[in-house]
Amino acid sequence: MTNILITGLAGTGKSVLIDHLTQLGYPAVDASQDEWSEWRRVRPAGSDVDGSRDEWVWREDRFIELLANRSHQTLFVAGCAANQGKFHSQFEQIILLTARPERMIERLEPRWDLRIATDRFERYQVLQSVQRVLPLLRKTADVEIDTTNRGVEEIADLILDRCATVSNPGDQARP
Repeated sequence: MTNILITGLAGTGKSVLIDHLTQLGYPAVDASQDEWSEWRRVRPAGSDVDGSRDEWVWREDRFIELLANRSHQTLFVAGCAANQGKFHSQFEQIILLTARPERMIERLEPRWDLRIATDRFERYQVLQSVQRVLPLLRKTADVEIDTTNRGVEEIADLILDRCATVSNPGDQARP
């Protein structure tokens, strides 16, 4: 089995991509769903002061079970969370989706339920994540795909082609 992590900041296209891969018949998990993630009070990594805050993190017990399951040839997981690094060794590929900040904000505007990008502070947070989180994601990624001007089909094809070279000899990445 090959586990593939598709990560990136909000508005880079992770959820749309994982939905598309599911429609194509691939086993895929959107880690941003309540089933896989939860709000938890955490202390920032490397901090010795009490700066605890609520963060959206992966439910570790569920991810341990998910990534140990070898019933699928290739499993795609899309998400970005403070604790995802605990699982990096269980992914054969880490694919980072990026986009220009203005495109990320544009994509997030329809998410009225989350209020992302509808408020100046929320826009500021998106821009801050580009400065603070994106460099950390780049350090662990095997490949980076800019989604700014690409459609979901093109992005999926790039990822599936990449995964075909990662699979075991004789395996096919496509279902």
